[in-house]
Amino acid sequence: MRPYPGRNLTAEQRIFNYRFSRARRVIENAFGILVNRWRLLRTMVSVKVENIDVFVKAIICLHNFVKKEQSSSGSWRNEIKPLESVGRLSANRASQLLYNKRDKLKDYFVSPAGQVPSQNEEVQAGFRP
Repeated sequence: MRPYPGRNLTAEQRIFNYRFSRARRVIENAFGILVNRWRLLRTMVSVKVENIDVFVKAIICLHNFVKKEQSSSGSWRNEIKPLESVGRLSANRASQLLYNKRDKLKDYFVSPAGQVPSQNEEVQAGFRP
């Protein structure tokens, strides 16, 4: 999924981009920690699409177990090596289904149930991802 492109975006689209950027940052940080601990993730892993969620959950469980048992918190930082680019895995063209999902998330983010307190202020202040 991608943020809405361009400069002439509606307020709802800007809010989506703001929320998307925040979520992506958290995910990238978490995955960066996992990649640094589990070198297996630095290479192409052959996993069936239907098993990806089980694979990720297993890695997270192993990570949490090791973290709990490890006496020196944060020692994985001593092993940091630059990430290598995996390269393009498939076509870069999104389907209409993905555009529809993005629009549904956008609508949810501006609804009373999906709003977060500071999103409107952040977007009005000129948030830049």
